[in-house]
Amino acid sequence: MNGVTRGDIDGDGRLDIIASNWGLNSSYHSPSARQPARTYYGDFDDNGVLDLLEVETDAESGALVPRRDLAFSVSSWPQVRQSFASHKPFQRLTSTPCWRPGNQGKVVQANTWPRCCS
Repeated sequence: MNGVTRGDIDGDGRLDIIASNWGLNSSYHSPSARQPARTYYGDFDDNGVLDLLEVETDAESGALVPRRDLAFSVSSWPQVRQSFASHKPFQRLTSTPCWRPGNQGKVVQANTWPRCCS
């Protein structure tokens, strides 16, 4: 949904402009049947909390790789740091979407982003 409105958001007495955009120009670009947007989900670290792992298709190798970097993943999944000392091995994580074999969870994927608004 696209929109623009105004209001004194920060309470300084001046109007602030608030703009929104819901469209195909996001960092997710346009998924396809060959390169769908995928998210794996499950309790990968056995702590009773649902974990998410976004993956994308690597342009060079065609392998599934983490979409987010290690720093972002560690912020919500501290246990990842125990398995990956640096960004390089984490970004090379392919095929098995989660770092613990046998605990791959489930996957949801999208081949298109339908337009919701005209």
